[in-house]
Amino acid sequence: VLLEMYREARTRLGDPVAAWAEITGDPAKARRYKSVRGKGGLVRATWAEATELIAAAHVHTIKAHGPDRLAGFSPIPAMSMVSHAAG
Repeated sequence: VLLEMYREARTRLGDPVAAWAEITGDPAKARRYKSVRGKGGLVRATWAEATELIAAAHVHTIKAHGPDRLAGFSPIPAMSMVSHAAG
């Protein structure tokens, strides 16, 4: 559902960050994609499309909340984002 909404918004708006902001900023759309998490329904995406969506989400988060919101924390050292990326 999220990817389908993103594709539609991206085509209509032409800007990946604006597309992500529209989806996550609309409570009805956010509720719609969050309510189907973990229920299957996977669709194919190219690496380029997946990377673009992730980058748009990061840019939007930085614009809206600042760069500190992109950090993750885990009390288990091997589960931290840095350990995972380095591995």
